Amino acid sequence: MELNESKLGLKGSPTRVVKIAYSKVVRKGTILKVNDEETLNEAVSQMIKFMRKKELI
Repeated sequence: MELNESKLGLKGSPTRVVKIAYSKVVRKGTILKVNDEETLNEAVSQMIKFMRKKELI
């Protein structure tokens, strides 16, 4: 079987890249510091509120 070189590689490719777009990744977050039992309870409460808002729980 003989291959037609005009249908191979760049010559045979009808594809043309017109534009490349990159998505912007945005990470918004909150750092919760835990120093004692009181701040632990507050951090857990905030995490639960966040997960409920995002319908994860």
